[in-house]
Amino acid sequence: MTWNSGKSNKKMNIILAIVSIVLILVLGMVLVTDHRSTGKETKELTELADKEKKGIEDYENVKKRAAELAEQSQTSEEDSDSKESATKASDAEDTDEIERKETKQTDSSQENDTK
Repeated sequence: MTWNSGKSNKKMNIILAIVSIVLILVLGMVLVTDHRSTGKETKELTELADKEKKGIEDYENVKKRAAELAEQSQTSEEDSDSKESATKASDAEDTDEIERKETKQTDSSQENDTK
């Protein structure tokens, strides 16, 4: 009995063909599954990146707005300080005028009293 007999050779070829087909099908299924999971992962990562990008843009917008508000606050404080200074200067001028008038009145009344 030889190892390469005709009947066993045919059977061996059929078995190897079936095993090869099964292995090819398994490999195909693994590739399809991997492609699907990679597609899902890519989609999830893209969505996450978009969210992060939007979050970064929102953060930048908030920083800009905060800077604008701080600038407006400083400007309004400077305006109010200058208004207060102008008001104080105006009040000081008014006080000086009142004092002058009072001294004039006092002087004129003293002159009238001495006459």
